[in-house]
Amino acid sequence: MNSFSIVMLAMREAGRRLTGITAIAVSLIAPQVASSQPTYLNFTSPVVFARATWSPEAHDFVNGDRYFDVAVVLPVNGDSSQAGSSLLSVTETTFHWTLTGCDANACYYEWDSTTGKTTTISANVNGGFLGGVDQPLARVIVQAVGVPGRRCTHDPASAPPDQCTDVTVDVNATWIGEGAITRGAQTYHEKSFKGARLTYLVNSLVHGASSSAAAVGFVAGTALPTTHNAQIATSGGGFICIGCQN
Repeated sequence: MNSFSIVMLAMREAGRRLTGITAIAVSLIAPQVASSQPTYLNFTSPVVFARATWSPEAHDFVNGDRYFDVAVVLPVNGDSSQAGSSLLSVTETTFHWTLTGCDANACYYEWDSTTGKTTTISANVNGGFLGGVDQPLARVIVQAVGVPGRRCTHDPASAPPDQCTDVTVDVNATWIGEGAITRGAQTYHEKSFKGARLTYLVNSLVHGASSSAAAVGFVAGTALPTTHNAQIATSGGGFICIGCQN
């Protein structure tokens, strides 16, 4: 699957969760389908999707290696003030090293996927934060205070091994588009006949563009590392089904 396909799948999933970015109904004449058959149309308003992942520049054997993932979906006008119009997701994962021993030269640490300790902070909110879009693929900003989330520590050496508490997270991030822009579209068609009669017809289209980006910011007061992978994308589309029930 290429990068554009991955972005389109992410946008389609985000679109399912954004109840405020919905559609307009229009009339459609379809003489080949019986007039008693219902027609369902959904045209999604264009949205902007930005995501970045940050990894540590060096191992931190005392406090653990921290990884960050921030993703945001906004209307193209950047208005995220209303609940349901946008989506923000933040994840911070810390892998805690275990000291295995020291000698005259150095101390040695390890992290094992079976026995290692991990702390994860996950927070998300649907609207109600500050967002901005400066041309869809040029710049995206997000600022949020007090995003509700959960902090969970998994430590196989503890009983119980999983312990979670409620937390809030402050986020401030900026994406600056750079590099080539990739454009494309995905379509889906399906139809069914009963004898020579068409019983239903489905057409859908998702189109958009994406580019790599530089991303900087803070999560919970911590400056995000310079090592990162970031992307900005736009997407829109529509769904038409003649002979379907909503």
